[in-house]
Amino acid sequence: MIKLVAKGSDLLGLLVAVALTGCELVKASPQAAKPPAHPSHDAESKSAEAQENKTMAQEPQASRPAPPAVAPVDYQGIRYQQEMQSYDYGGDQPGGYLTAIDLKTGQRLWMLKIYPVADNSVSGVESMGIYFKTMRLVPGRDKLDIEDETGRHFIFDLATKISTQVSEPPSNPMPAIKIPQ
Repeated sequence: MIKLVAKGSDLLGLLVAVALTGCELVKASPQAAKPPAHPSHDAESKSAEAQENKTMAQEPQASRPAPPAVAPVDYQGIRYQQEMQSYDYGGDQPGGYLTAIDLKTGQRLWMLKIYPVADNSVSGVESMGIYFKTMRLVPGRDKLDIEDETGRHFIFDLATKISTQVSEPPSNPMPAIKIPQ
């Protein structure tokens, strides 16, 4: 448990810190300012305190790398792009959505799910999403070839607005291990 000691005008700042971190607040008293019993403990406690302060000041770390940056595809007056904020537009999963935008007006035409992303929230695990890795227009056809982060490929027909999975992620079997005899 981390305890923060408040002195005078620092109380407001510490109350905010307590609210954000869930620390316990202890009001300063003359006993709280007692010197350490042994001089060697003084350096150790200052070092530990400095490390604790450094740890508390660090920015939160992402639990996954950022999704790949995938360039939009402009074709026949429409921009096709991965939708990164699908929940804002009625989506039900993180990742896997394609949005069409009219290039002249900037108006969103539609957002469609290219592939499902497993929902593990029932087991208490939040889904981090599966996003596009690549997207390109199939030459000579009104179709997009979309690869997701797992390596699955999908062909999205721009005329029918139907997505078809055409390959599974590549399998990476473990290489055979030679055991010396």
